Amino acid sequence: MVEFVYVEEQAGPGRMNTLFKVYMQVWVLWGTAAGAMLADRTRFPEAARALVARAEAGVERVERALGVGGDGGDRDPVGGRSPDGGRRTAEVSFRGAAATLLAVALLASLSLYGGFVGATQFEGGTADPTLNGTAYVADYHQKEAAAIAWLNEREGRPRIVSAPGESVYRWVNAPSSLTGLPTVAGWVHEVGYRGEEPYRQRVDDVETIYTGSTEERAALLREYGVTYVYMGPEERQRYGTRDLADDPGISVEKEYGFVTIYRVNRSELR
Repeated sequence: MVEFVYVEEQAGPGRMNTLFKVYMQVWVLWGTAAGAMLADRTRFPEAARALVARAEAGVERVERALGVGGDGGDRDPVGGRSPDGGRRTAEVSFRGAAATLLAVALLASLSLYGGFVGATQFEGGTADPTLNGTAYVADYHQKEAAAIAWLNEREGRPRIVSAPGESVYRWVNAPSSLTGLPTVAGWVHEVGYRGEEPYRQRVDDVETIYTGSTEERAALLREYGVTYVYMGPEERQRYGTRDLADDPGISVEKEYGFVTIYRVNRSELR
């Protein structure tokens, strides 16, 4: 189905995103089913024998309808016609053994990939491996770890504003991507899903929120329904240092060594 029904987007070259984000799940589901099938390999000969029996029964019905064929011969217990039951049983057993060998060969060949990937991961990995995909934040981004953890503890989905990720696959949009909180402008990947013009407009609006006048900032914060403004190292480097708490309706909610989180009271903005 995914060969014919897919998302036509520009977030990646060709259909790369469709391939990984849709096919991956198909592979996981099929792989799980295949594992269960391979585990029950003792039923391969039985299944092959049943398929042969059904095929022969179908041929026999066609022969009867056309008035051709023999007298039916000896019957096999599963319903097929068997002139030589012993020979056919041996053939089915051989097919079952071949299927089992093929399954083992397939499993062994596919296992090579896991071995090679594991080796490369451990070579450049950490001394304390973990399945926690956010553990690196405390180790490599200590300046912002506490602030992001605080945002992650907020109830509901308050909207935030932070510097947009115009350069992908680097430390950008961390307050949003690591917490799931919606932000005014995220990664530039959004161009592929929402279009170039809407994304660039939001990027310009974020810059205005950090650098514009009090009136411009108030209008945009109200328009986007922003609750928290994140001022971290990326924002200071890109937009400069500015105390937004001088504006009506904006106050310091949390302050850390390198991060200030402002709270917006939209009813007091002006």
